[in-house]
Amino acid sequence: MKLKEIFIKNFRGIKELNIQLGHSTTILIGENNTGKTTILEAIRIVLDRLRTSKHNIFTEHDYFSENAQGGLDNEILIELWFKEENENEWLEEITQVELEGIAQLDLITNLYSIGIRLKSSYDRNEKISVPSWFWLGNDKSELREINSNHTTFFKIVQFFYLDALRDANSSFSSRSLFWKEFLKLKLTPQQETTFTQQLQTLNNTILSSDSKVGELKNKLDSLPSVVSNDIGNVSIQAFPEKPWDLSNKATLMITSTGSQVKLPLKRFGQGTQSLSVLMLFKAYAEILMQRNTHEQAFSILGLEEPEVHLHPQAVRSLWNFLQDELLQQKIISTHSTFFIQEADLKSLRLLKREDNIVKVYAIQQTFEIQLAYNPQIESFCSSNSNFTYQRIGTSGELILNGFLTEQNFSTLNGIYSGDVTALQAITDLKAKSAIYLSDDDLLDLKYYTERIRGEIFFAKGWLLCEGQSEYLILRYFAKLMNKDFDKTGISVIDYKNNGSAALFIQLAKHFNMPWLLISDSDQAYSDTEREILRRRIPQSDIDSFVKTYSTSNTDIEKFLYDTGFRDDYLSILTEHLTFTTTINSRNFGKLVDRKNARLIYKSDHSSEIRISISSNIEIVILDADVQFQNLYDQILRKNSGVNINSLKASADFSIQIEQEILRAKVANINYELWKNQDNTYRLGIFVHGQTEEIISSHSDYDSLLRYCVIKLIKKQKILIPQKLIRKLQQEGTTDDRIPQFFKDRINEILNLI
Repeated sequence: MKLKEIFIKNFRGIKELNIQLGHSTTILIGENNTGKTTILEAIRIVLDRLRTSKHNIFTEHDYFSENAQGGLDNEILIELWFKEENENEWLEEITQVELEGIAQLDLITNLYSIGIRLKSSYDRNEKISVPSWFWLGNDKSELREINSNHTTFFKIVQFFYLDALRDANSSFSSRSLFWKEFLKLKLTPQQETTFTQQLQTLNNTILSSDSKVGELKNKLDSLPSVVSNDIGNVSIQAFPEKPWDLSNKATLMITSTGSQVKLPLKRFGQGTQSLSVLMLFKAYAEILMQRNTHEQAFSILGLEEPEVHLHPQAVRSLWNFLQDELLQQKIISTHSTFFIQEADLKSLRLLKREDNIVKVYAIQQTFEIQLAYNPQIESFCSSNSNFTYQRIGTSGELILNGFLTEQNFSTLNGIYSGDVTALQAITDLKAKSAIYLSDDDLLDLKYYTERIRGEIFFAKGWLLCEGQSEYLILRYFAKLMNKDFDKTGISVIDYKNNGSAALFIQLAKHFNMPWLLISDSDQAYSDTEREILRRRIPQSDIDSFVKTYSTSNTDIEKFLYDTGFRDDYLSILTEHLTFTTTINSRNFGKLVDRKNARLIYKSDHSSEIRISISSNIEIVILDADVQFQNLYDQILRKNSGVNINSLKASADFSIQIEQEILRAKVANINYELWKNQDNTYRLGIFVHGQTEEIISSHSDYDSLLRYCVIKLIKKQKILIPQKLIRKLQQEGTTDDRIPQFFKDRINEILNLI
């Protein structure tokens, strides 16, 4: 038996909320004041058997209010649904004897369920809440009121709740609900008498060892004659008189690693104390369940922020402990990115407050629509294993596990041809199921969310970008605009290093997460766009939320270079250079590039190889040059299978005296960048024995310098952006230097949230 569904209405900050729970673990996440504690409290209140006969379990502040007038006219409603996951999971003795009339059989699924409703109005005259509990039918009708005779169910289902305000001193005191359970000594009358005598003997032995104690007792013996005749005797107790008084003073002692000294728990850090309380809670729940003799008894654990005071490695270890050691159904609230990075993404329930209404979002893998019964729909489902149809009279529910393919969409449209309502529902199903993520997709995403610590689930919006450079620069620019992403709740995801842009977009849709994607305007963008479309993201989303640079074949390095950061990059690349009176020029970078070598055949039967470096620079290697034969051979190897003699023989010189007959990317271009003492720059280009020097007056100087500088900064895609940010910070840069493209994107994602 598992708790599968919770419905809450008008309770505290929740107006109306329905939560489907996971199989064994459900993790509640979200900002503060989104209802995580309220959900756990709701379960505790409903399942607290001692409360079912009491009034005034709610205060006036527990009733949801949308305004200053209060919510006392609202009725609190909390429903819990326990359901079978497999047929005959619950014993017949439970469903037809002990819980007869309470356990409800669903005639379609053939599974039993039990529904409980707690509702409470507020009596303004008496100033008390008036609660009542009901068993529910599958149609949510109230079958009967729960009274003191209904004890079996509350023996079967046990809810143990540990809140976030854990204090080791109180948790391990004699007043603690958990600790006192272990301090109760079960002694026979003979054992009690014997232990009492032993305590008295020990007390007398210790006190008699010091004569001052005896003298004090003699002085105190005169007390009866002074104060009252009702006082007959005075004694001094160094030890408690009764065994249970002694056990109440028990305390937890811990020996540190590498030490033999025992210290009380309160002398250790908050992390150790918090973890000790959690272990005590575990032991308490297990012992109480061991005492529960009902064969079908099970427990639900409600844990609020179990990660409190623990360092990241301990948090991850705690997750494994909770999964491996606490086998009960668990509902856990957390604010820890380290905690959820270990979790199954399907176990997450993200709570959000939207227009002051709390809503819940989760991974959805099944999608349902209502369809009128048609004999063909049953045949369709029988031949498509990811579809099921649950018929109820003349109507029913079509359930799809997966996404609606074009073929199945067409088939369903054919079955319901002419039925406008059904056709619209099928169209809606196609749109809804487009966000489907398979288990393999979720495994991919889990790996990547582990790398970024799961922090994206605590964000208000996602800004997707290609790589680390964008990640660093975008966060810095936002801070420069006084719109710090950490403060505004934006997570920047460099999707090229963390998986697929399309998968993150689909994940965002599951959690109703606003998103914006910034991409280079090059071939990588074309690949990304194809992938997004293949994952069924509509073109309208691409048009609205995918942004690229306005110039073609531009990435962030080129864009920043062209929008005012050229000198910054050059300054960073040359910051280590020094000059002297004898050294007035220094090299600050070398590059090797490969370009096409074009084999030209001429009408006089001579050949030459041409290599284009830039618009106005072309290197020509004649067939008499030393370098020619080596390049010639490389070109032929790259074009293996081509008969060079046939190409030469078929060359047509009727129009021109030369013809390109082959080409291959085999030319090595060596660039050297130099800074002069007067802060000018020059380039040296070395191509198979030939040299070109490019200075600022050369027509291709700007384009070649740009090409080489961008190549150099891309070699250090993480270090260079960090150095750029540091330089700008040291200079006290303002947001005036931020390119408008980035300002627009930062404002855009903030407007989306």
